[in-house]
Amino acid sequence: MTKLSFRNLLMTGVLALAVCGNSVAQSDKAKTETETKKSDSVLSEKYVKGYLELFWEDLMPPGEEEKLLQLYSQMQSSMMAFSVMEGSPGDKANQVGTFNVVDDLDGKKVRLPGYTVPLGSADNFTEFLLVPTLGACLHQPPPPPNQTLYVVSKKPIKSIDLAQAVWVNGTIKTQVQKTDRADTAYVMELDSFEEYEY
Repeated sequence: MTKLSFRNLLMTGVLALAVCGNSVAQSDKAKTETETKKSDSVLSEKYVKGYLELFWEDLMPPGEEEKLLQLYSQMQSSMMAFSVMEGSPGDKANQVGTFNVVDDLDGKKVRLPGYTVPLGSADNFTEFLLVPTLGACLHQPPPPPNQTLYVVSKKPIKSIDLAQAVWVNGTIKTQVQKTDRADTAYVMELDSFEEYEY
């Protein structure tokens, strides 16, 4: 298992909650298109088509993985203390994690791969969540807020295959956004998106 896919699974709680999902890994094509630039930032500065290429672990500040592991451990302990009937009001996937962000990202033009979760209708939508694993926020628990991206498009998106990963390109902001599916620590103004090639 690659470092990237392990982190994606870990960050969304898939391992802690024994839920399966598909993570997005970097493609060979993206590697060949990527130019590397030097920077004093903690981020590795790789640009593709003028956008800083990010992956999900880049959205977490140092030490965040350890905090998340502690939160999942506490959650598992509390789940063992009582049982919840399936279908009852308490039978829902709570979002675990923090709103801690990487401040250096605020205002940057970035690209990030993930899966879309439309907010509202699945046709002609202008707002969606981008998540690291297929089914997150729909059939799996929501990822942590700093592993969920709220995306706003000026142009309506007619329709999209939810099982197909995409690259989103746009300006990212370190800003809290609350939705009925999940809360997010980042917001993106979408410039464009493209199909992710496996």
